[in-house]
Amino acid sequence: ERLLLVGRVVQHHEQPLAVFINSCGGDLVSAREIIERLAAHNSRVIIIALNRCMSAATIITCAYPRYDRFALANCSIMIHTATVYQSKKKEKPPKHLKESQAWFNDLVGDAEHVEAVPTVNDFLAAVIAKDTELDEEFLRTLFATGGDLYFSAENALETGLIGKILEP
Repeated sequence: ERLLLVGRVVQHHEQPLAVFINSCGGDLVSAREIIERLAAHNSRVIIIALNRCMSAATIITCAYPRYDRFALANCSIMIHTATVYQSKKKEKPPKHLKESQAWFNDLVGDAEHVEAVPTVNDFLAAVIAKDTELDEEFLRTLFATGGDLYFSAENALETGLIGKILEP
């Protein structure tokens, strides 16, 4: 099996795939695509956050088990309200995100719960809270107010956003 990833062909193999993230983020649809392409690699994925892991990059990171999420000691990690649409109005996600419901269900792992939440920000709260110490209701409140939340590597370790700090 072959996968086109970041402009080069990667063979399927037994070795873990290390993904180095240094990003201020991007859109959720792109994050979904990255997660799906990494899943197609059929190998264990290890995330290593370098200097910045923000916004959609944090969602990519949180899609993997805590024990596979690492960050350098000087890394800043940030989560915030989704900006793919006007979430403050509590409207339904646009069609391209609504069609992603099954994907969100798989990512969060609790289909009944996810179907009950109406906005992309609620999906994000569920994904982040899944394997962290961050309370889902706290995240929903943060996202409803449009807040940004920054973490040092130490804070990210304490809250479970990462599983280990790597020294450079």
